[in-house]
Amino acid sequence: MKTIMFNDNPFRLTDAVMSGRKTKTRLLVPTSHLKAYARYLEECSGTPMKIGDFLIKRGFAKYIVGEEVAIAQSYESLGLSPHIIHTANSHDKKSVKNVPISKLPGWNNKLYVSADYMPHSIIITGVRVEYLQRISTKDVQAEGLICLPNGGFGTDVLSSISLGNSPRTAYSKLIDALCKKKVWNKNPLVYVYEFRFIK
Repeated sequence: MKTIMFNDNPFRLTDAVMSGRKTKTRLLVPTSHLKAYARYLEECSGTPMKIGDFLIKRGFAKYIVGEEVAIAQSYESLGLSPHIIHTANSHDKKSVKNVPISKLPGWNNKLYVSADYMPHSIIITGVRVEYLQRISTKDVQAEGLICLPNGGFGTDVLSSISLGNSPRTAYSKLIDALCKKKVWNKNPLVYVYEFRFIK
């Protein structure tokens, strides 16, 4: 099973997913996927597919409809015993080694966790490709943004971090923060994954 990561600090998006409030996420279409479509257009002799159809039908999207995906969380945050022994292949794949789970990178970094240990998952219910700025107000809400009690829009009532005075402005700040670079103004193509929390 694959894994998917949602921001915990400071936006608490994993909590938003597990509460059912966040049901969509957007991931940038990689440059390599755009180059593959450009090559396809050069070689296509008939009516070409639109880029979204091409990327999805040719298997470029990371997740597909109906796929169950584990929500990545660090082993430590899940309260797993540090003494659990994890068996893994060596780098040359010629032998196996037994390592306490607390010694693995996934102990405090969910980027490196195994789906086998993840207790929570989502199921993908829709996949499409669109330009980032086409996001609707309804989709902004599905990305986990809410109206905060003290005004503005954010992702978490407890932290009360306002990202903007309108849903769209708040989302533009959120996506820039999640991508760690200014992407909103560039209006790139993104994969839009719709999902449902199942456990």
